[in-house]
Formats: sequence, structure tokens, C-alpha cells
Amino acid sequence: MNRIYSLAALTAFTLGSVGLVHGAPKLKAGSPTTEAKAMFEDIDAMSAKIADSAFQLDHMFGEGEADREMHGSMLMAIKEDVNKVGRDLQSLEAARNSLSAWEIAALDQITPLMRNVADDTEKAARAFTPEVAGPLVRAYADATAGIAKYAEEITILLRNRLNLEKTREKEQRIEHRLGEASGS
Repeated sequence: MNRIYSLAALTAFTLGSVGLVHGAPKLKAGSPTTEAKAMFEDIDAMSAKIADSAFQLDHMFGEGEADREMHGSMLMAIKEDVNKVGRDLQSLEAARNSLSAWEIAALDQITPLMRNVADDTEKAARAFTPEVAGPLVRAYADATAGIAKYAEEITILLRNRLNLEKTREKEQRIEHRLGEASGS
């Protein structure tokens, strides 16, 4: 029964679109920069999770662990995370005019990388057939490695940008305090 369920879930996943979803919600009312920064932090965390899961899939497959149910559920989880990031990216794109320069640059850099993650997720789902040796095995390994690579690039890029922004904010607060202290 579990095997039938996992095959059905994998088939539904394979037939479903992995692309970045449309109709994303807009940024919430409030400070657009604060909301955008929170979204980038979420994207950073989700990208790290995607990279870790894809690395695990690639490693398990390389070790000959071709448990269809495990791979199917992990691919489904990656797909859900990719779609969440896609919705966040679309919300950020819709709010582009209210984003700071670093946020626009980050958005422009990570959007194509996330498209690569989505494409490789779809390729991995189509290629995962542990009973078949040959090209599909290579395609699955390549796709899971690609997911891990691109998601890790997003994580590194966003962590660096977020850390730089935190440093700039701290610098501005110190300069403001120094200005107040010297003005008194």
C-alpha cells in the first residue's frame, strides 16, 4: 500500500509544475524594507534547507539507497520549498520600486538561480526511476547535484548581503550616535 501511495505521490509530483508560481501575495503593509528583509531571510533559510535536502538525496543515491518512498517525499518537500521561495520572489518583484538598492541587486541575482533550482527539481523528479540504469541515473544525480549547488549559491549570496546590510545599519546607528554626542 505504501509503495502504491509513494508511486502515486511521485507521479503527481512529476506531472505537477515545479516552476516559480504565479499570483504571489504583495508585501504586507508596513515598512517595505523591513518586510523585504524578512522575506530575504526566509529565502536564505529555505535555500539552505533545499541545498541540504538535495545534498542528502545525491549522497543517498550515490550510496545506492534508492528507496523510492524516501526520495519521492524528499523531492516533494524540495518542490514545496521551491514554490514558497518562488512566491516570495514574486512578492519582492511586485514591490521592486520600494526595495533598497541591495535588495534589488539580491533579487536580480537569486531569481535566475532559483529558476535553476526549480528546473533541476523537475528534472530530478522525471529522472528518478531506481529500476533503470544508465542515462536516467546520471540525469537524477546531475539534477540533485544542481539543486544543491544553486541553492547553496543562493544561501551564500543572501547571507553575505544580509550580513553586509546588518553591518551598514550598525555603522549608521554608530554614526548617528556620534553625531548626537558631538552636537550636544
